[in-house]
Amino acid sequence: MSGDVVHVRLYKEKFRERPQAVEMGTLSLGSIDDLDGFGVGHLPLSRGTFGSWLPARIQNDPVTDDELIWVSEWEKSGGGVWN
Repeated sequence: MSGDVVHVRLYKEKFRERPQAVEMGTLSLGSIDDLDGFGVGHLPLSRGTFGSWLPARIQNDPVTDDELIWVSEWEKSGGGVWN
């Protein structure tokens, strides 16, 4: 099943147009109390759902320990997937 899952992190920042590059240190998840929105730390999606968003690779950055913790906890819980 894990090969059928795309693990996504949604940041609170929004862009009018798709950027050519992003400085990862400028992105944040924010909180639900932020008036300008918030992100999602871990969103497991089916490959089909992710593909329907028409994603485009902008850049590759190393995965952080913080990001891996979310995936590890997802696996421990039996890992549901949004379709």
